Amino acid sequence: MNSIEFDIAGFKKFEESLQKVKDDKDSLMSLKQDCLKPLAALYIRTAKLNTPVGPRSVKYKMGNEVKTKRFNPERTRQSWAAGPLVVNNREAIIEVYNTSRYASFLNDGHRQKIGQFLPWIGAEVDGVKQGARLVKGWVDGQYMTEKAEDMVNRNARRVLNTAIRKWLEERGLMND
Repeated sequence: MNSIEFDIAGFKKFEESLQKVKDDKDSLMSLKQDCLKPLAALYIRTAKLNTPVGPRSVKYKMGNEVKTKRFNPERTRQSWAAGPLVVNNREAIIEVYNTSRYASFLNDGHRQKIGQFLPWIGAEVDGVKQGARLVKGWVDGQYMTEKAEDMVNRNARRVLNTAIRKWLEERGLMND
């Protein structure tokens, strides 16, 4: 019969390393943070890129007077932000949000009153809008949040693998 010799010193060293990581709560917290922050950043980047930006202001004619209409003072694209990392027993969460009041209407779509006259839309003569009436009852949404969520879902595995691999290498638990 053949005998096989097997050295388990490497396994014991690996077990000790795992025990150190298990006992080090700060280390596990840093792993959660290293995994979630890049995903939140990817979400915000994608949402910002998909948030439309129109003209900041438009000159329009009201009677014989030329006025200026300023749009979106809340700056919807710049209003994307991430909250703090919240960790409880089973999950870690970073909330991503937009503080602009108009963001939900821009994302999901909104109704508008057909026939309403708006002086700041319509044909332009000498750089001044002449006004027009609304003809559509519904404005389709831009779905920025859905697009950002889809991007995170498509890239989550790659981002998490990179973060976990880096974390393991820093602790000497992974050798390539």
